[in-house]
Amino acid sequence: MPHISNYEELVRARRQMIQSLRVDNKENNDSMTLSSGKNATYYHLKDDRHHFDCLTNIRQTVSRVVSCYNFRFLQGKKKSWDMPYADEMTPDDWTALLPQAYDKYAGGCNNELLRTFGSLNDEEIINTFTKDSPYFESELRRAAGRMARCIIVDLHRCEESNAVLQHYLPWLGHSLDLCTGHKNVGKTSSNHTRIREGSAEAILAQNEFDESLFRFGTKLFDAQLRFAQR
Repeated sequence: MPHISNYEELVRARRQMIQSLRVDNKENNDSMTLSSGKNATYYHLKDDRHHFDCLTNIRQTVSRVVSCYNFRFLQGKKKSWDMPYADEMTPDDWTALLPQAYDKYAGGCNNELLRTFGSLNDEEIINTFTKDSPYFESELRRAAGRMARCIIVDLHRCEESNAVLQHYLPWLGHSLDLCTGHKNVGKTSSNHTRIREGSAEAILAQNEFDESLFRFGTKLFDAQLRFAQR
């Protein structure tokens, strides 16, 4: 596929690819006989490629929170500030620090999927959101509905994610390879990314919303992958 240098070329390439997929593909065609006796043949919208509004990635909840902590509070901290490494944190430390800690852009590390797909715009409410909130069920339904409109990729399952992207976004060709193209690679030593026993449970207790949506997103991803591998 030729190199795409601007948005207009991307849109044009997308339309051409969709057209090429539809031409002579009888699975995308339907026909009927009208009351006048005339036959009508037309394209339908049953093709699963065209029902999405967004692209999002999911990540296992504890891994995401620890990565966020390392990126926002260790790599991005002021040199004069003291912040412990993840492997130095006890379960009680995670419970105490995560709801209170924000980076210089006023972003916390709890409930990232709520931040992305929910309707709340108060960062303090998002970062302290638990199952005890009266809005938990309604926000979960709303966020799940929005996520269901997305193509899902799981960066820890890069080869399968590549298959999903190549199926649902074929106009990108093979230019996007999630197994080789890495951005924002963490600078924290892998020795400091390990967490102590009991810490995962402490993190999950503050991210029940995200864990529920992650599991839902995994089911969506598996369903999309099955279509892509047909």
